[in-house]
Amino acid sequence: MFIDNQMPNLNGVQTIQLLRGIKFNKLIFGITGSSNTELSDFNSCGSDYVFTKPFCKTKTNLLINFLNTNGIVRQNDKRIKLVNSSLEWV
Repeated sequence: MFIDNQMPNLNGVQTIQLLRGIKFNKLIFGITGSSNTELSDFNSCGSDYVFTKPFCKTKTNLLINFLNTNGIVRQNDKRIKLVNSSLEWV
């Protein structure tokens, strides 16, 4: 799931908190315009990884490769990080 922080009614952080509160166990990727506050908020609310805009072909390929290898189910005890130009669970 992709969630932008700027949405009507609930922002992305609030939406992720609600989803995690009902035990949603699939991957959630935050998308933000990159303010440090938004990045920090997304990282602390239960998102699995945060992409900054613009979402380009390189980021799309990173994501596709990660999903093909790992699927869409979240690993609660790990975080997704960019390691050597690929996304990995750490």
